[in-house]
Amino acid sequence: MNLAIRKTFIVATLLPIAGILFITSGCEDLLPVYIEPDNIFEASLVSVDSTLVQYYETDEKDLTPEGPIINYQSFTSDFRISVSVKNLYEETLQNTAAVSGKLEIWNELHPEEKATIPITTSNIASGSGYNASTNSITLNPNEKLFFTIRWNYRFDSKKWLHQTVGSIGQQAISARSWYLFYPLVHLKSRATIQLFKNTKAVISEDSFPVQLRGYIAVTQP
Repeated sequence: MNLAIRKTFIVATLLPIAGILFITSGCEDLLPVYIEPDNIFEASLVSVDSTLVQYYETDEKDLTPEGPIINYQSFTSDFRISVSVKNLYEETLQNTAAVSGKLEIWNELHPEEKATIPITTSNIASGSGYNASTNSITLNPNEKLFFTIRWNYRFDSKKWLHQTVGSIGQQAISARSWYLFYPLVHLKSRATIQLFKNTKAVISEDSFPVQLRGYIAVTQP
C-alpha cells in the first residue's frame, strides 16, 4: 500500500539495512518491523432515494385483447443510492485516485434479474475528500468519501423493474387510463469500491424495500 501518510509530528526517515528496519530520529531504540493493516476502509449504505417508484406508460396504438401495446415508458425520478467509504486507518491517507467498482441491484425474489452500474470518480459526491483538479483523494482518520449512484430501474436483461413484479390490482381513472398497484418489493444491493491502485476493494451489501406504482394511459383510439 503505497499511500502518502500525513502526520502532525516530525516524520522519521526509515532505513532498511540488511533486512532490519531502523529509524533515524535521534533515538537509538530499535523499532519493530511495521506491518500494514489488511482492512483500512469500510463501505456502508448511507441512503436510498426513492422508496416509492412511480412510472408512466403511454400507448399510441389500439387496445388489444391482451391490453395496450406500450411503446413509451418514463419514471418520475432516477433511483439514487448513496454509499460511503470510511478511512479506518489511524493516519491521513492521500494519493492519486484510482476509483473503480460497481453497484449491483437485484430483486431478492428474482436474483437472476440483476442491474450492474459502474462506479468511477464521477460518482463521488461534491464536498467529499476528492480533488478533481489533481485527481487525488485525501481522507483523514474516520473521514468518509461519499458516492452517489443512479439507476434507471432497468436490469441488464433490458427488463424494467415493474416487469419482474406482478401487479396486485388496478384502479380505473377513465376509460383509457388506470393505476396499477404492486406488492412491496425487496431489493438487494452490493457496492464494490476501490479507491487507490494499491488498496483492496471494499464491499457493502444491503437490502431495502421499494414500493412500485404505475400509471398507464392509451392516447389513441
